[in-house]
Amino acid sequence: MNKLNINQIIKDNEDKIRLFLSENLSIKNGPSEEKLLCNCPNCNGPFKVTMNLDWGNCYCHKCSSSWTFYSFFKDLNLSNEFIELIKELTNLTNYDIYSKLINSAVHTNIPKEIKTSGFHKFIKDYGLFPIKKMKIAYNYALQRTKNNKEEVSKYYADEKYIYIPIIIDGEIKSFLCRSYLNINGSQRYKNISSQVSKEYDLINIKHLMGFQDEVFSNINNNNIYIAEGYFDSYSINASFKDYVSICLFGKSMVKSIFDDIKSKISPLKNIIIVLDSAKKDKDITENIIKLGKLFSSNYPNLYVSQLNNGDPNEIYLTSGSKILKQSIEDNKINFLQYMLYNYKERKKTNLDEEIAKYCQ
Repeated sequence: MNKLNINQIIKDNEDKIRLFLSENLSIKNGPSEEKLLCNCPNCNGPFKVTMNLDWGNCYCHKCSSSWTFYSFFKDLNLSNEFIELIKELTNLTNYDIYSKLINSAVHTNIPKEIKTSGFHKFIKDYGLFPIKKMKIAYNYALQRTKNNKEEVSKYYADEKYIYIPIIIDGEIKSFLCRSYLNINGSQRYKNISSQVSKEYDLINIKHLMGFQDEVFSNINNNNIYIAEGYFDSYSINASFKDYVSICLFGKSMVKSIFDDIKSKISPLKNIIIVLDSAKKDKDITENIIKLGKLFSSNYPNLYVSQLNNGDPNEIYLTSGSKILKQSIEDNKINFLQYMLYNYKERKKTNLDEEIAKYCQ
């Protein structure tokens, strides 16, 4: 992947960025050469937003709203136009651009005025470090991502867990907390409580999806892969070199998440549920059926791909992208076929009545 970050691309193409801004916004020169002033989309303050072309951020001096360029253009409904501009200025793919835009939400320089609130305060109060400073955590994360240093650079860590930022509308709104220590009996995942989330203006992760910004913005993709874990969706996206997979952070889904999916993803899209193998999780069939019944209410093109040789991340790490994509395709069947098959195979389970009723 091209090592240039979004901020560097903006700095290297400042004249074209200024032209793009002047064509789409009312702007005027700021107090220094690298700064521009424009109206605030939140409070409508005239020329109260300072756009810093060197730092790649925006800040309103009236209402204290702040943005990365990515989140600012999303608020202005100009994100697609901005991405097209970046494509013209570079040879980056959509996958690379979205990866860099999401990373910019973590790495962009932040004005001092807002470092005392939100996720910045959470990081400080809980003693988190950039993951590169925690060698064991850093090596673990590199192993899970096939040495993707750009992906891993946005993670944080403490003495037990890695903290993966979850980006919603261009802003960090939660963290996936995953243990990187192989200790028997230790808790693999740590939940940030609703009370703590509220204190730091975060959202409890059970109400979110991983990679939703990237996938919801990818309007040209016809296939959406629903995975269980963050690294499973990461592996699917990396294999397709496109953002096509969202993760549920578990095997079930709360109604608010499904409502969000319905509002953002067309019912004409193909939905493919890709959860763990039955060998790895004995309850997975029941979870797939419950999830499938929920999706089938709005998505007629619904499929299940139940992998036999491990979860997507395991296959990606051991066999590579090509084998993972092929495994997903080879094991893909229509959800109704999946229901019928499991009705025949699992006659004595408590799913009998439910499956039979659905299949009639």
